[in-house]
Amino acid sequence: MIRAAVRDELGQVQQRDEIQDWPTYISRQDLAKRLNISPQTVTSWQKRGILKGTQTGRVIRYSRESVLNALKQMKK
Repeated sequence: MIRAAVRDELGQVQQRDEIQDWPTYISRQDLAKRLNISPQTVTSWQKRGILKGTQTGRVIRYSRESVLNALKQMKK
């Protein structure tokens, strides 16, 4: 049930093409807010290989392309 709700929300975000207006790289907190999910979900997706992050020092950022790919995977 939760997974279906996440898929619906992610599908709505993708349909509105909001992601194209996002910065090239985005933080975990900002990504979670924009997708209306928890930061822990973002971390979980990264650990499961759904979402790729780029680490610079201690900060992890997610590329717009990586987010789009993750959304496509979750939609399946």
